[in-house]
Amino acid sequence: MLEKEVQVPDQINDSAQIQLQRDQLQLQRDQLQMQRDQFQQQLQIQRDQLQLQRDQFQQQLQLQRDQFQQQLQIQRDQQSNSQSQNREMIQVISSFHETIRDERDQHRDELNVLHARIERLNQQILIPLIENPRLIRPITSQNDMNGH
Repeated sequence: MLEKEVQVPDQINDSAQIQLQRDQLQLQRDQLQMQRDQFQQQLQIQRDQLQLQRDQFQQQLQLQRDQFQQQLQIQRDQQSNSQSQNREMIQVISSFHETIRDERDQHRDELNVLHARIERLNQQILIPLIENPRLIRPITSQNDMNGH
């Protein structure tokens, strides 16, 4: 029986050690769980910070895009206005050129008519004088006084 009594404390001692090991394992689990929770919290904080940085970057990028688009639109408008002004100037110059050409042609026609008329008048005057030279009177101061 003595052996049984001795064994009981060993069993109790073994149970206590097992319980102690269980408690230590539970403590380690709790510590690991706490470390895991802390790590996840830190990870979430980093994710939130990264998301905030990403959002800020996207806002800056969008702002830069908008500014670039505005500048580009201003340049396009200026270029378009310049092109429109150039087209208008070309139209005005073309219109002036056409008007000048028409007037030149009209004056040329009028000059041709006048030349033809002068030629006819010259023929009307010169042919009778050539045929009858006596019609030509010498100009004298006496003719001037008489009004001839």
